[in-house]
This record gives sequence, C-alpha cells and structure tokens, in this order.
Amino acid sequence: TALAPRVGGGFFIGGMFSSVEGQRRNGIAAFTSAGAVDLVFAPTQLAPTDTVVAFTGLPDGSVVIALPKNPNGTRAYLRRLKPTGEIDASYAFPFEVNATFTALTADARGRVLAAYSAVELFEFGPGAPRYYLQRFTPTGAWDAAFNVGTGPANRVSSLDIAADGSVLVGGSFDRFDDLPVGVVVRRNPDQPATDTPPFLFDISTRGETGA
Repeated sequence: TALAPRVGGGFFIGGMFSSVEGQRRNGIAAFTSAGAVDLVFAPTQLAPTDTVVAFTGLPDGSVVIALPKNPNGTRAYLRRLKPTGEIDASYAFPFEVNATFTALTADARGRVLAAYSAVELFEFGPGAPRYYLQRFTPTGAWDAAFNVGTGPANRVSSLDIAADGSVLVGGSFDRFDDLPVGVVVRRNPDQPATDTPPFLFDISTRGETGA
C-alpha cells in the first residue's frame, strides 16, 4: 500500500484492497484533509482484483493510476480517474505494455512521469529487464520532448518534481544514460538528450555534484 498527497488537501492510498472503512474502494481511496474517507471519490469501475501499484494526483483533482499486468493476459497501463473516481475515457494512454510500473509523479502542468521495467519476450524465453523513464502529456500521449537517453540502468523506486521543475529520480541504479551516478539524480526535464551529462546535478552517495 502506498500514499500520496491530494491537490487541495487530503491524500490518496492505493494497493490491494476492495474496501476502506466499510466503503467499497477497489485499489484506491481518497481521504479528506480531516482524515475521513471521501465519499465523492468512488472508483466503482475498477474491479475488486485490481491492484493500484503506483499513482499520482493531478492539479485538477484527478489522479493517474498504474495497473499491473495480470495472469489473464491484460498488460500494464495507466488510467486517469476523475475527482469522482470515474475513469476518464479522454485519457488516451498509448501503450499496454508487458511492464511493471514502479513510480509516478506529475508536474504543475499535469504531465505524468512514469518509471517502469519491462521484459522483452523472445522465442527462447524472456530477456533481461530494461528500465524506462518516460513522460506523458495531460491527454495521456507519450511526450517525445522528454528524453533521458538510455535512462536508468536499474530500478527506479521514487520520483519527484523540484520547485524549479527539475526531476528527482531515486532508485537502485548506479548509471543513468550510461554515465556513473549515485542513487539519486536530478535532471532538467527540458534539457536536450544531446547535452552531456543530461542532469543538472549528480547527487552521489559521497554528496558530490557533477557538471
């Protein structure tokens, strides 16, 4: 189970559950700033078997959730829920991927950053996992302007947006865009991938800062 702040006050919780304090809530629930279950936010279109593995609140009060791949063959994907909990059909996430989402965050413009790992399947079996960090527009489309090169060399476990708009990325990686880094990097989200290195700062375990 995870927790995230809610724009305007209160918070969301997500995980593997089908009710909260006697209210039907499949995988995600919203709470008011007073700590009570928000009765307006009712995601009834989600199934009791849905597990929300990552989520992030958006400036308009909606929330983007990540649902995992499951045994019946449905692949992982992102969905946006309106402030009422209803699935927003206008959010056209372009992929259904054989992936595991590990972290989500959103900026003030409603663009969602998603970290995930994926395994490519070959005729002889699965390959080694690859790790991705991508940004999606407020409509759910892939944002090609956000380019982190080869990205993280291992799992990303947390994402955040700093006050200056740069992206804080934490995880178990020791390389990012094929450059040696510590376990946390900060990157300008609009800096071209051709810049070397593509980070504002490399915050290593020694506390050093890069170029």
